[in-house]
This record gives sequence, structure tokens and C-alpha cells, in this order.
Amino acid sequence: MRHSDDRRLRVAIVTTSFPVVEHASGIFVARLAGALAEHVSLEVITPAGTKRGIADWHGIPIHAIRYAPWRCQKLAHAPGGIPVALRHRPSLYLLLPIFLAAMFWACLRRARNFDLFHANWVPVGLCAGIVGKFMHVAVVTTVRGEDAARIASSWGQRGMMRACVHLSRYVVCVSEAMAAEMKTMFPENASKFLYIPNGIGSDFSDVGREEEHEKQNKNMLTLIVVGSLIPRKCVDVAINAVARILRQSCDGVRLIVVGDGPEAARLRQQVDELDLRGKVEFRGAIPPEDVPAQFFGVDAMLLCSTSEGRPNAVLEGMAAGLPIIATDIPGVRELIQPEQEGLLFPTSDIVALSTQIQRLQCDPQLRKRMSVAARDRVRELGLTWESAAAQYAEAYATAVVSGT
Repeated sequence: MRHSDDRRLRVAIVTTSFPVVEHASGIFVARLAGALAEHVSLEVITPAGTKRGIADWHGIPIHAIRYAPWRCQKLAHAPGGIPVALRHRPSLYLLLPIFLAAMFWACLRRARNFDLFHANWVPVGLCAGIVGKFMHVAVVTTVRGEDAARIASSWGQRGMMRACVHLSRYVVCVSEAMAAEMKTMFPENASKFLYIPNGIGSDFSDVGREEEHEKQNKNMLTLIVVGSLIPRKCVDVAINAVARILRQSCDGVRLIVVGDGPEAARLRQQVDELDLRGKVEFRGAIPPEDVPAQFFGVDAMLLCSTSEGRPNAVLEGMAAGLPIIATDIPGVRELIQPEQEGLLFPTSDIVALSTQIQRLQCDPQLRKRMSVAARDRVRELGLTWESAAAQYAEAYATAVVSGT
């Protein structure tokens, strides 16, 4: 062990997604890193993108790892991350062994500089874990919603997760439901699983709500979807629900879609085919610092995903005082109490979703009550990046000490 009481722990965040260029890839990891810098000496190991990027993030050194010619480095940093990139372009599987070997080598080369690797994504946890075992560096791995969904549906993924758990001192889950599921799957290592929720930026709670009497069109309900345009987000369900409502009333609902991804072209085509131009607005990828402003003048947030860890977009919407209409899945149920902060509906159920939208559309008092409850709920949960960082720092310290 290299740690002593007179200096801070040296930690490397090993992640496949981080804002190495201008887009917002891995912004949640970056926000955690910014808060962690107050507790530990921090560096980031992440794959390079298709062009040269920044060398540091707000003073945190970034080691961008090359694994192919610049124009071919398309595995990481896209919306939805590596799993979505592989599904969208199967030819990228040819790069995957080289990619993982490059990440392994980067960890091995720098292992002597760190007390701990904090890995994000199970395969990265394996790379860091193998290096950590032989170089005596502690490892903490964080898993998120996509990891949990794959583990539950694939024996191969479960075997990979089992190895990752064995090599990690702790495995952090971002939702209580996920942590409980992992403990059930791997009871012999239940003590290794920790629940540490993501934080929320204070800029979301500063968003002002537009009162009903100030709206230019009191009968118009404006909805927003925020997230990567990837299959499991099911933005097409939201578009179909809006179309169904408009077929019944011809007016009264509009949808704003914030985000980008491989589904963007198909969704735009869907809007054209349903003749929803002017009713559905695509704003594309928005810089992270500009996302809170997108919520002004919006009446409610939609989440139509089939699976999530603990969706930060929902928490950010709640912090801004938006009622939430979301799919009834475990990560959402931790946040939304039905009929209080929002309304739930079964996954992919367009009729049920349109019914819930119409409830908010016809009941301004319900919207107002849920807006207040949403903000109260976020304050009650006490979710900040500073709080998340403090919990991670405590886990780091314990992991390093227990590894001696």
C-alpha cells in the first residue's frame, strides 16, 4: 500500500465515457470527478475519440487512450456508450479486443501511480481488477442501469460480473433496487455491494416555474424528453402518445426532445409520417450547462425507458419542479411516488401514457401540486454531487485499508 496519513489517496477513474471533446459524453462521471477532487488526488483514464481532445477536465488530468486510427475510434463517447455503438455498428466488434487490451495496458502502465482504480462499466472493472490484483491496487467498480439489464438477461454477462465482483473490493450500484438485485444474484459477495446515488447539480433547482396565468396558451401542455436517443429510451412511444392525443383533440400538446443518438433519424421520420411537424421539436444534443434552461416553460417530463438504473434526468426534472410521467420500472419507483410527484404507466403502453398526459393536461391543480411535491422530494433525498463524492471517498479509504 502507498497511502500514508500525510497525503491524499491517489485515484484513477477508469471509464469508457468522459467529456474528452466538446460533447457531453460521460457528464455524470465528470461531475462526480469534479466533486471527488476535493477529497482525493484524481486522474482519469479513458479512450480517445475520433479527434484529439482536452488534456484535463477542470484541472483533473485526462489520459486518453488510443486504440485505432483517429477516424476509427468510434466505440466510446457516443450516446448510449459502447453497448449501443456495437448494436448500431456490429463491425465495431472487431475493435473491442484491441480496445480492452489498450485499457488494460493503460492501467498496467500507470498502476504504480495510484492507490485505487475506480472502474465504470463491468468489462472495465475486469481490466482494472486483473491489474489491481497483480499490482496490489484496490479496485472499486460502479455499475449502472445498462449493466444490470444485461446481467439479468445473459449468463455470459453474469459470469463476467461474477469475476468483476471477485476482483473488486466494492461494487457500487446507483439505485437501491439494483443493489438488492445484485445481492440476490451474488449472495456470497453481498457485503461488497454498496448503494451510492448520483447527485444533482444545484442549477436545476434554480429553474423558475412558469405560472399558469403567465402562459401564452393556457390550454397547451408542453412535455419534454431528455436523454440519449437509443432504443431502450423508447422515445417513439412518447411521439405515438402525442399523436394519439392530437388525433382526439387536434391541439393542446407539444413535445420537446433534447438529446441525440442513433435513433434520431428514425424518430424524425416517425414525426414526418405522423404529420407532427410543429408539435414535436428536436433540439439535439445540448451542452450540459444549458440543459436546465430547457426546462423553462415546460409543464412535465416524460420518461418512456424499458430499463434504467436511477435516471438522473428524472431527478433533474423533479429538482426543476416538473411533474414526471414515467414507466413503472424499479429505478423510477425509488423516485416517484404515484399520484404525488408524478404518474406511472406500463412500459410501451401508448394508451396508458396518453391517458396520463391527458390527466395533467386537464388538471392545472394536479400539475401544481405535483410540481411542489417533486421539488420537496428532491430536497428530502438530499442528492448532491458533494454528498456522492463524500460516500465514494469513504469507500475508497476503506477499500485501500482492507487491501493491505
